[in-house]
Amino acid sequence: MGIPPPGGTPRPGWGPDGAFAATGESGAVRGAPSSLRGGRPMANEDQSMEVEALEAIFGDDFTVTQDTPPLAYTIRLVPNPGGDDNHVAIDLHCSIPEAYPEVVPELRMEVRKGLGSRASREELEGVVTRTAEENVGMPSVFAVCDAAREWLADNNVKGQDGSMHAEMLRRMAMKEKEGAQEEERRKREEEVQRERKMRSQELNAEEDELERVRRVGDGTPVTPATFAAWKAAFDEEMREQRRAAGVVEEEEDTSRLTGKQLFLAHQEAGGDDGEFDDDGGEEDE
Repeated sequence: MGIPPPGGTPRPGWGPDGAFAATGESGAVRGAPSSLRGGRPMANEDQSMEVEALEAIFGDDFTVTQDTPPLAYTIRLVPNPGGDDNHVAIDLHCSIPEAYPEVVPELRMEVRKGLGSRASREELEGVVTRTAEENVGMPSVFAVCDAAREWLADNNVKGQDGSMHAEMLRRMAMKEKEGAQEEERRKREEEVQRERKMRSQELNAEEDELERVRRVGDGTPVTPATFAAWKAAFDEEMREQRRAAGVVEEEEDTSRLTGKQLFLAHQEAGGDDGEFDDDGGEEDE
């Protein structure tokens, strides 16, 4: 893995294997951070660490095209790395300014497979640019690659040759995926609402139980006034229950005298106590 000599100027181009390489007088430089550590300084430590991480993640799909500041490298992105069902692919060319990550990297996207329509390319370019701008201040190339690869996975439709039919198929696939995602979001929201409702009911039950325990612990002093109030409420409740059950209450017969009243009346009339039997009634003659 050679390093171009000081007089060799890297010239970007596509090799016979379809991989992006920078060639100088000594040949191709294919990305390994070890070449960056071999003698030419990196712009800063953040950039050096990011290069090592990117190579570890992308392996042979990561290629260094310039190993001196400003650093430059290319990353091949496909929807399913290592899979056979990749109908789209791009190369992301990254040129890293010395002030990076405090500024956005210079990014250029090159379509390697599929994505024949201009609309799809512009949509992906928007994803790449937006992600880079959202991550200013931190190393962002991996975040950009991850967002681009996710977009490629969502648009991994066979036969994207730029024709109206291919574009229609792509949009149909996107619409179906969005519908499935929306349904999934709806289900998650319903589940969250159910959990919130159950939790609210549990909290209410706990509060009711605490109030019941507090009342039992504190107690209510029984006085003639509190007992009379309770008795009146209880009697009214019982009457409501009997009315609801259809029970007709008989009116109290106030015309009949009680045994005590009969006895007292007999005494006042001068009668003999023996005229009443033990049950309080008059004796048979």
